[in-house]
Amino acid sequence: QAERVLCTADGREIPIVKTVVPASMNGRNCLIESFVDISEQIRIQRAIEDSEQRIRGLADSLPQIVFETDVVGKITFGNRRGLEVLQYTQEELAKGLNALDIFIPEDRERIQNNIIRILKGEILPDVEYTARRKDGRTFPVIINAAPIKRGGRAAGIRGIVVDISD
Repeated sequence: QAERVLCTADGREIPIVKTVVPASMNGRNCLIESFVDISEQIRIQRAIEDSEQRIRGLADSLPQIVFETDVVGKITFGNRRGLEVLQYTQEELAKGLNALDIFIPEDRERIQNNIIRILKGEILPDVEYTARRKDGRTFPVIINAAPIKRGGRAAGIRGIVVDISD
């Protein structure tokens, strides 16, 4: 299988997936080719990419920290502001930073309990914690979070962190 572009007689280009399989017809070896038009799939993929880019741009423009985690607390998305404030890089985030790592140890058990409650669908009021930058400096925050649902099941948590130092 390979993605190709099929040129029509009127000059249009149609993206396709071309499949070739060997066959035998009347005792002769031959190849059977099939073409599947993937125009709609490409249109949908581009629309998804555009939507993701808009959402990421919106999240990156906010003055608050915006985040997403999976069900075990691994941060799967952090906006630009969050990375700047907490002093982490996108590469460090990609390696598997756990949300608990950005809070003081004294808050971690309470955070774990609240994560479980949120994943079960409970709506919590804004909760105050003490966040910790990579260099160890701390600051007070309020977090508002909700479950991420996929297929009717909790797949993680999405939320906003507001620095309340002032």
